[in-house]
Amino acid sequence: MKQMQSVITKTNEVRAEMRSKRVYVSLALLNAMGEALFTKKMMPKDETDPRSWCILNGAFVVSVDAIVHPNHAKKVSTNRPENTVRARIQTFEFLLSEKEVMKKLNQKEKNALALVKALAYVRFVQNGSPTATDPKNADAKKVFLVRKN
Repeated sequence: MKQMQSVITKTNEVRAEMRSKRVYVSLALLNAMGEALFTKKMMPKDETDPRSWCILNGAFVVSVDAIVHPNHAKKVSTNRPENTVRARIQTFEFLLSEKEVMKKLNQKEKNALALVKALAYVRFVQNGSPTATDPKNADAKKVFLVRKN
């Protein structure tokens, strides 16, 4: 994930010149992405029950509390943690369409950025269950992060 850190640094340099919003760096998310992409089993395309597959195959689990910066925790809703993880991953996907950023990246960095498209996320706790919205439930803010085939 060193390549991704380099991508973020170069992106933030370009965006600083353009006076636009910087990419937030979350080491917990970068580590989770690395674990999901390179150390865990890939989820098959034809999987019909992704949550059960993640549980049975030991998919990587990340807590939204770990990836949201403490200064912004009140601004970011964690009621739907999978949405927070999706938004963070999509930030990297959007970089692929930023021409100025892509010009600054070397091939290894471009390849690392392209791998983000292979990530999938599944809420750890089943949606709609009473425990999914219980703030006292430590599992309520967890999300599986997995590489899809």
